Amino acid sequence: RPFRDYPLPLDLALPLFRWGAVFRDGRLVRLINDLGPEALQDTTRFRAFGERHFGVLRSTYLQGYYLYRGDLLRLEGVDSSALLRALELLHPLLDARTRTLLFYHLDSSVVERYSLPLLRRCIELD
Repeated sequence: RPFRDYPLPLDLALPLFRWGAVFRDGRLVRLINDLGPEALQDTTRFRAFGERHFGVLRSTYLQGYYLYRGDLLRLEGVDSSALLRALELLHPLLDARTRTLLFYHLDSSVVERYSLPLLRRCIELD
């Protein structure tokens, strides 16, 4: 119970984001914000290696960024079930009377992916 012994009130920030991490020659070179698998369906430019990993087949632009043939993309993000599970795990560890619940990276594209009822449910669990 390390959180209960912490002398200051702790707030809870839940992630609402997705991005694509671009790797070139084994090194992270950039993050492309709000990148999902639907943007990588062109099989002349991208090859899927599972649900979250893609390879660039030919040099191309993607959301204003130039990608080189051989670059690798790893999609990262939080789905609704993981969001609720995180809240359920953290809820009993933090004092609800003194904490603030916030959602990291809340913008119009996030609101389209996470429904208002889901966000309300998170707030009610808090």
